[in-house]
Amino acid sequence: MPQVVDVPPVLSHRLVGKAQGAGLGCSLIAAIVLLGLGSSILFYGSTGADKRWLAWLVGGGMCFLGTLFIWSWITQLFAAGTTATLVEVSELPVRPGTSFKVALIQPGPATLRSVKVRVICREITSRVVTKHMGKGRTARRERLENEKIRHEQVLAEARELRVMAGDTWQQTYDVALPAGLPGSGLMKTPQVRWTVELTGKLQGLGRFYRVHELDVAEG
Repeated sequence: MPQVVDVPPVLSHRLVGKAQGAGLGCSLIAAIVLLGLGSSILFYGSTGADKRWLAWLVGGGMCFLGTLFIWSWITQLFAAGTTATLVEVSELPVRPGTSFKVALIQPGPATLRSVKVRVICREITSRVVTKHMGKGRTARRERLENEKIRHEQVLAEARELRVMAGDTWQQTYDVALPAGLPGSGLMKTPQVRWTVELTGKLQGLGRFYRVHELDVAEG
């Protein structure tokens, strides 16, 4: 994942980002396990005439998942030497219908094809269902969640950034959320979660994705 460095703030509030994904070590371990098991199932299952299709289905599926983890590991590996992109806002909580500033900060060294900052409002509803497991077995209760995107908006975007070690690129944007949108709150029904999501593409195969929680007041 991208490295985090100490950079002086531009605006009042720096959002705390959390990298998404399994991580370098977990991705590699998962890939090795899945590819190993999948290959074994394909090899030993294909020798028998009985249920050969099942071996190809299960083994092939595990090899496919292992390949996805390998791809995830490669993209994270290429992004490991790049310093993390920072996002700051001029005020918290942000108020829909009122303009505010967003700062995009990229410390060096970094060579990015593109970086995009989006804000997303999700409305989350949940309900508890009872699953009957059969005669003589205790019923099991599960909580099901349904997620609906109420609003999505691009706050900032930049392309072809080349920042040398020791330098910092920064850009400030004037933005506003539409009025009438709900404020953030995980204790109300339905729950409302606002996030600022950062997507970056490096030269080559490198990718990174970070999610920042955003406090939004009622519009």
